[in-house]
Amino acid sequence: MGDVQRESRHKQALEASALLSLSKGSERLLLEGSGSGRAPPEGKPRPRPGDLIEIFRIGYEHWAIYVEDDCVVHLAAPSEEFEAGSITSVFSNRAVVKYSRLEDVLHGCSWKVNNKLDGTYLPLPVDQILQRTKEMVNKIVQYSLIEGNCEHFVNGLRYGVPRSQQVGLIRTVVSGFMLFVVLVGFHFGRTRRVY
Repeated sequence: MGDVQRESRHKQALEASALLSLSKGSERLLLEGSGSGRAPPEGKPRPRPGDLIEIFRIGYEHWAIYVEDDCVVHLAAPSEEFEAGSITSVFSNRAVVKYSRLEDVLHGCSWKVNNKLDGTYLPLPVDQILQRTKEMVNKIVQYSLIEGNCEHFVNGLRYGVPRSQQVGLIRTVVSGFMLFVVLVGFHFGRTRRVY
């Protein structure tokens, strides 16, 4: 895709996102101007609508999708009174799709824009990503650490394919450990002396 086409798609996405609004009951939350408008920390590029945000928590990564004006959409446990992220969803099979300021989701953790599957999957058009994202806000969704976590969720919105590389890594580590246990058991089973 050429730079002119990419610029045109980006401009269309920005125009579409400026009109995007989300509703909950009789309340209406307009995305326009709802963020802090501050520049990202030095050395970090400003996220663009539809970018995936990887948030580095202790022991796992939480994922969100950038909408605009320093705001993201992400999964959280239905009972969370603050935007802690998805780790508490591990103990539940449900999560709520939240629209939040990025700063409120971070809780002091570091983050980066990470569209790492762009080389594997073609991202959907930005206006389609934003529309799909808008339709999910405030919905309760099934949550599964293995088959439906926050990384699956945002990849599904950006690429139309729910994927989690964290889960793939965990499966690889667990499989490797299980293979090790089997081999050690096999080795000691064969070398056992009979008296």
